[in-house]
Amino acid sequence: MGEALPIADGASGGISVSETGLLLYQGGAVDNQLAWYDRGGRLLDTVGAPGPVMDPAISPDEKSVVFRRQGLGGRTDLWLRNLTRGAEQRLTTDASFNRAPIWSPKGDRLVFTSSRGGAIGDLYQRAADGTGHDELLLATGLDKVPTQWSRDGRFIMYMTASGNEPRDIWVLPMDGSGGPKPGTQAATLLLHSEFNESHGQLSPDNRWLAYSSDESGQPEVYVRPFPAGEGKWRVSLSGGEQPRWRGDGKELFFVGADGKMMAVGVKVEAPSEHGSKPSFEPAAPQALFQAHLANSSRALFEYDVTADGKRFLLNTVADGSASGPLLNVVVNWDAGLKK
Repeated sequence: MGEALPIADGASGGISVSETGLLLYQGGAVDNQLAWYDRGGRLLDTVGAPGPVMDPAISPDEKSVVFRRQGLGGRTDLWLRNLTRGAEQRLTTDASFNRAPIWSPKGDRLVFTSSRGGAIGDLYQRAADGTGHDELLLATGLDKVPTQWSRDGRFIMYMTASGNEPRDIWVLPMDGSGGPKPGTQAATLLLHSEFNESHGQLSPDNRWLAYSSDESGQPEVYVRPFPAGEGKWRVSLSGGEQPRWRGDGKELFFVGADGKMMAVGVKVEAPSEHGSKPSFEPAAPQALFQAHLANSSRALFEYDVTADGKRFLLNTVADGSASGPLLNVVVNWDAGLKK
């Protein structure tokens, strides 16, 4: 009842109140830095100036990177940066929340999620060179976040969430020319349970799906046959998220629960002519380096890796610390309500 009273300025993240009345919130604009690192964690180069940037994705030819940048009024837009010349180009101009860009296999198109249709994020696509207009690709009653366009162009993987419901993994068949495949169901629910399943990534040959699930009580990386089949293998051992395949499918990368970039060699065997089942054998995870990711949203990818697995493009906290955004504590925050 009564008028709303401001409690704190500049809140940019989660808010929590303790039983003793202390208010805790994430606040203060913390600049992120896109930067290249090698497998040993050595800084190779920075990409652009520090700023409110997120969701980096390397183009298939590795000559460009697309990312999300926060603007005025909380809106976010997609930007493209030429890695050779350093020139940047704004791709989206709608006054909405645009995020999670993924590349087509040819590098000529981008798919992303946008809230321009309302509170729900729908899938849109546009030409990667900035020409033309944003085109609605898929609209449903669920918030959608794309995670990958398969290397053969046949599938778009995305995850959904609705209210307090767990995240699910869906697959959208594509016709190879940038549109949904004719004569097929618009999208198929691939993984659904009482747990959160996210970050779906198909292997280069489309035989395996890597993803993150919290069925064990914390996020872990798993692999299972795609689109269906027997078997499921846990790849991470002590927590893991954001899996990505090396270009030849012989290695998986993910972010460990301790924030380290992890690598896992994998050995796979296709089914034989005599009907033997496909096999998947992961090696022990190896820690490469402390990633210091900005963690602007754990539900999205905050790094990408080159096809040869030798260079990592990370969205890091600009000062290189692992602390991330500031946490603020407010005492007597409810004093104004008692007047």
